[in-house]
Amino acid sequence: MGRTWTADYQGQRIVVSTRLQWRTLFTTVSVEVPGQPPVHRDVEPTQVVAWLFGTVQSSSGPGLLEVRIARVARGIRLGCHISVDGVLIGGDVHRKLGVPDPKTWESIRSGGRVRLYAAYGVAFAVFRYAVAVFGFGAASVAAIGDALWWALVGFITGHLVWRGGELHLAEYQQQLAAARRAQTEPAATAVR
Repeated sequence: MGRTWTADYQGQRIVVSTRLQWRTLFTTVSVEVPGQPPVHRDVEPTQVVAWLFGTVQSSSGPGLLEVRIARVARGIRLGCHISVDGVLIGGDVHRKLGVPDPKTWESIRSGGRVRLYAAYGVAFAVFRYAVAVFGFGAASVAAIGDALWWALVGFITGHLVWRGGELHLAEYQQQLAAARRAQTEPAATAVR
């Protein structure tokens, strides 16, 4: 059981596929680029997003291939974005993934942790208060207490989102740095 995505880049067909391993419940992600050995990575069942990096040849020289696999926003299926040098070229190009890309996370991060906590806390509280008011027909002490409880739940959710975003960003930056080093190493050894 798995999915396959493709992208065409300057006459090259890039194929990304996933396959579930039933014994371990890991998902194997594979990226195949013409003229290069396939790249495989096992993804744990608890991992929210997976990045794979590689190199693709273009008319202007080698380009950095980035594959991001995560659940689609407001869905349970896996989605994939295939990019070369930061430009989305294939996969689920019309679907937003449930995990923000690093540039989006940087803009969320610049707003600050307290702002994110407050956004989640206020959203949970307002939603819960509206449900209580419409459900009971009038604002009551119980509805206000319930809304405050859900505001606390929202703040905790905001904290978990912040922590998850920071962990994903750190993993992304680490893998991107390794991919860039690998991309420049063959050029450095060819010069010697």
